[in-house]
Amino acid sequence: MLRYVIAFIAGGTAFTILAPILSSIAILMIIGLIILAILTAFIPGGWIIMFGFRSLIGFFRRWIMPPTILTIAALFITVLTGTAGHDVGLGLSFVVGGLAGIMVVSRFSKPTQASTSSKKLGSRIFAQYSQESTVESKPPKGWSIPVVVTTGFLGGEAGILSEAFREGVLVMGEAAIPASRTLAKGAAEKGMKVVVIGSPYIAPKVDGVKLVRLGMTSFNIVSPESGLDGFSRRLWAENIAVPLVVAAGLDTAEAGMVVRFLQKFAGARLSPDDVEKIVAEYGPTSSARLKDAIGMLTTHFGEEYPHPSKLFKGEWKILVIDTSRLSQSLQLFTTMYLLYEAPNLFPGCVIVFDSAELGLPEQSLLPYDARHVWLRTLKAVERLKTSGFIIVASTGLLAPELLDIADTYIVTRGPAHMRRALSERIGVEINPSAIPIGQAYVFTRVSRNGEPHLFTGRLIEVEHADIPRLEAEAEREATLLREEMLAPLRDTILYADFAEMAEKCYKVLRTVKSLATPTPERVISGVGQNTDKALKQLLEKRYILVDPAGVLGLTTLGEHAIKDWESRVKKAHTSDTLEKTHSQGVSTIAVQAGLQVFQHSSKPDMSEPTRLELAEKAVEKGILKLEDDEVRRLYAANIEAKRLSKQVAEGESLTEEDVKRMRDAFELLISLTERITAFFEKIPGEVGEDNA
Repeated sequence: MLRYVIAFIAGGTAFTILAPILSSIAILMIIGLIILAILTAFIPGGWIIMFGFRSLIGFFRRWIMPPTILTIAALFITVLTGTAGHDVGLGLSFVVGGLAGIMVVSRFSKPTQASTSSKKLGSRIFAQYSQESTVESKPPKGWSIPVVVTTGFLGGEAGILSEAFREGVLVMGEAAIPASRTLAKGAAEKGMKVVVIGSPYIAPKVDGVKLVRLGMTSFNIVSPESGLDGFSRRLWAENIAVPLVVAAGLDTAEAGMVVRFLQKFAGARLSPDDVEKIVAEYGPTSSARLKDAIGMLTTHFGEEYPHPSKLFKGEWKILVIDTSRLSQSLQLFTTMYLLYEAPNLFPGCVIVFDSAELGLPEQSLLPYDARHVWLRTLKAVERLKTSGFIIVASTGLLAPELLDIADTYIVTRGPAHMRRALSERIGVEINPSAIPIGQAYVFTRVSRNGEPHLFTGRLIEVEHADIPRLEAEAEREATLLREEMLAPLRDTILYADFAEMAEKCYKVLRTVKSLATPTPERVISGVGQNTDKALKQLLEKRYILVDPAGVLGLTTLGEHAIKDWESRVKKAHTSDTLEKTHSQGVSTIAVQAGLQVFQHSSKPDMSEPTRLELAEKAVEKGILKLEDDEVRRLYAANIEAKRLSKQVAEGESLTEEDVKRMRDAFELLISLTERITAFFEKIPGEVGEDNA
């Protein structure tokens, strides 16, 4: 605004001073035109002179017309000064010169490429609307999320409606991350919760930002929640299998194999031996590819990590799930899995999906049998409209179909790959490669009047969050979670000998046991980084021996350490299973009470022979009446209780139907125990004598 004020003052002063000179020049120009007209009319061949003059004027029209208009205006003001007075002439000269100064400054401050398209906005018809509906070259009324600063005399901030997030926002180009950061800040200021999956630099510098850095930690997805029915378990398995197929480069047909494997071992603790069973299940052709994919799943998203609900909990406004430390395959799997599970994990949150071109490239780039997976991912994005989403593609090389799902586009400088797709949907020719650096085009169909809007300007600069501070907080929280996860394992042999390296040592021992020829190089490669130190300490403490050929082997101590570790993990898993069952609304307290009464009663021995003997005496005396059908039910309940108790002790999860049967069985046995106990209190002497 200041530069326009200065231009107005400077232009007005200069024109006022130069007005007499310009009026003289105007008189000379008029005289010259009259002479030229006479020569053209009376001299033979004069038309050639006029033709040359017109061609010269037409060629330099852009530069000649503004000074010509100013000289004529100066002549007019000079004449007006003589008739209306000197003061009127000076005032009018200052105003005309000031306006001319503003026009000069505006002309040189606007990008030349942008001006061509901007002039067409009022007259072009938007292709996807009716012929009466045009694209308006201004932001929608009532906008609340600032995005750009427009140019011109009345320039200022301009943006989109907050409702645009629910209809989807697509950000593309080299400045996609700064533009997304501006949107994230606007959403947070409006009270929305934002989840960023991708670059941490999308997070703005506001209060309430939480960073989860994958690679430093991870989350457990191989253990489904207890109590899932068959349909829910199938959905859980598919939401893992489909991203895994894309990330690991499997065939679409192999997705069914992964789903079957996950359903088969759901609720059980997966071990390397379970993964090896794929060989026998599907044969050597598919087993190698499947083993690698499922091995990636169990290694990086296994049960040694907390569940997503625990990892992502907290009072945050913006949650950043940083995937920059992961490999490209792990990054692709993580982003696609979180995209599929976002409605369950982050209900009501605006999802920012970074690097969308990896998961949703142009369909023609994919093999034919991968298109079903591509369509499924596209539908997953569409389902995010319930809460809102922002798709970020810095390269711009993404599926054009996303333009049909999102109703708002923010286009910055980038490849011209999407030029045709953008122009077809906007109705105005936009070339992303010609957009000046720092500028952006904003197109939105979300407005109060239902009309599309297209405007341009300089992106609003928003400072990113303090990444080093967020990383330190994330590392501290990951350490606390890790300590909590390892708490049940503090009494193991490995933890006593190796403390914080206990888990790494267990992985080394397990890898040595599973490999056919466990050389140090293969073990280090299989376990991952920072393995050499753990291997060295295991060798020093005689958990592992190495033969002259360089092959590693477990000692008796190493075998015992593995069994000790896995037994503690199984107990912890059993405890978690019972806790989840309780959270699902199952009366765990009643089951535990039944177990205590049934197995650990303070009354006399309630073993099976004693119960039968007491039951017989109670029936003889008429105190306890049991029908034949009731006897059969008691025997069946006794067998069912033993079977389910054994299943829980072995670490296997219980289905909702199993838990119901377990509750019914224990209630029936508790009832029998109470009736026998009442009988015992009535005839303590007889029972004591008979037992003696």
